[in-house]
Parts: sequence; C-alpha cells; structure tokens
Amino acid sequence: MFYFDESRATLPAMLPDDDWVPPMDHAPGWKASAFSWDMGRLILARVAAGETVKAITADPRMPSYCTVYRWTKVIPAFGDKWWALRERMAGDYVRAQDTRRAALAFWAPRNATAAGKRWWRRGKPSSYTAAVGEAICARIRGGETMMAINADPAMPSNRVVYRWMRTVPEFRDKVIEARRWRLGWLEFHAENVADLAGPGNLRAIKRRVARIEGRIGRETPKRYRVRP
Repeated sequence: MFYFDESRATLPAMLPDDDWVPPMDHAPGWKASAFSWDMGRLILARVAAGETVKAITADPRMPSYCTVYRWTKVIPAFGDKWWALRERMAGDYVRAQDTRRAALAFWAPRNATAAGKRWWRRGKPSSYTAAVGEAICARIRGGETMMAINADPAMPSNRVVYRWMRTVPEFRDKVIEARRWRLGWLEFHAENVADLAGPGNLRAIKRRVARIEGRIGRETPKRYRVRP
C-alpha cells in the first residue's frame, strides 16, 4: 500500500524503482540547512514503501540517520508529514492484525468442524476488567510508566497488560488516549515553564525545559515501519 500520494504526484521519477536522488550538500562546515522538499518527499516515499530509516540513510547520497530525525523537529511542515505518515502506517498495521485475528476466530471452528476435529479450547476467560483498565490509565495520566505500574503487586504483570492490549481493543484505545493526554500535559507544561519559574534565571529554565522534553521523548510511543 502506498501512503504519501503527494510524492507520487510531484516526483514520479523517485517512485519506486528509479535511482535518482536529489542533490544534497554533504560538505563539512556550517550551513543554514541542507533540507530540500525534493529530498523530504523522497524520504517519505521510501518510508511509505516499507524501507527502514537506517536502510534509507545507508546510501551515502542520502542524509544521515540523525539528520532525518533532526529535520522532523526543525522543519515543522516535514515533521507533520513524517509523523502523520508513521501514525497512518502504524494504524494500518494494527487494523490488519485485528482483521487477521477476527478471520482466524471465524474460520478456525468451521475448518475444524469440517475436518471432524474439536475446535474449542479449555481455559479461563480473560482476566481483563474495565475497573483495572481504568486504574492503569489513571496512573499513566498521573505520570507513571507502564514498567512502574506492572511492578506494583496489586497490578497485572507486563505480560498480561500487553496481552490485553493485543486482544482487548477497548483497553488498547484507553491506553493510547491516556498516553496522548499525558504527552499533551507535558507539552503544555514545557511551554509554560518559563512563566512558572519566573524571569531572571534563564539557565535553570532551559535545564527544566530540557528535562521535560526528555521525558516527552521517553514517553512517546515508538513508531516502526509496517512489515511487508
């Protein structure tokens, strides 16, 4: 599946088999930025086609791995397209997995019955409850990591929680929403920390903002390519 249609429309020579790469200034020394939209669209197109960032940046004609991620931060328009693409690909992957599980649940008993075999399995029903799911999400919104929550003897283990996230869409959606709420709060706090700290101590304010931004980076869910 191809996601970034703008690339196909504006730069057809890049997609998907041609070897043309837009020129880029690799010379050492200070420069304002080596970013160009030709290069940005090529990167987005190759990510949408299923390549990893490391594979793309292994080409010496392309920017480095660190440069690509720096561009997502210092070029807001590129960053918006980058994360929108990543989120769309991740969503497609999750939906494909849900569809696969639903298909297996539908066909497994029918195929087994047709073959004269038993299709049901013994075992306990899911241990998930809405109350426990809400308690986990409340602690995420309060700033706790999933590892810290799982370490609490009163909470389910890491293995159980991630099984629930695979098999209980309602719980998975609540966790995603809780993490978004938490990141939104941290971003709001980073924007307003200067006012909270007061004028006259710029260095302390910068350190505090850097700590908040580091926390945002650690709590932001990692996005991976869709497996072919």
